This record gives sequence, structure tokens and C-alpha cells, in this order.
Amino acid sequence: NLRSRTPRKLIPDRLPRPAPAGSRRGDRLHLLWRTTAEVAKETLDGLADDFLDALRALIRHCESPEAGGFSAADFPLAQVEEDDLESAFAEFDFEDFDE
Repeated sequence: NLRSRTPRKLIPDRLPRPAPAGSRRGDRLHLLWRTTAEVAKETLDGLADDFLDALRALIRHCESPEAGGFSAADFPLAQVEEDDLESAFAEFDFEDFDE
């Protein structure tokens, strides 16, 4: 945390913080970056590139076998606990699911 390692007087209380606001439309994610005029375009471009790199890495992880399958967060409308979900899926053999 930058604030905990930096003397308070060096950091203004209100830094201009670029922040993405997003929505999904069909199979696409749309992001709008909101910021202030104090943030240079090159800075914002760099942040957006870093954000996309991190998002792509997250997607690659989620698609990998190491991700471990489903979690309760994948089924928010079911309002199921993780233990209940694991018990339910233990009854099925998903080895040939993708074939």
C-alpha cells in the first residue's frame, strides 16, 4: 500500500483515479474509462493495456484445468453453498464432458 509507506503530506487526499466502468453486451465486454484531465492519455492507455493483460491472464487461468472446475459463484441464482455444490457434482463424472 503506497499510503502506508509514504509520508501523508506527500500524497494528496484526492488523486485523480482512472477507473473502468463495464457492461456485457452479448458475448462482448465493453469498458469505459472515466478519469480527469490531469491524467495523461499515455498513462490511461498504459493502464488500459495492463488491465486487458490482467483480464486475459484471468481468462486463461479460468479456462485451464488447474482452475479446478465450478464454484458456488458460478451459480449465483442457485444460492448454494460450496460444500453442497461439491457434493452434488461428486455424483457426476465430468471426464468426458467436453467430448
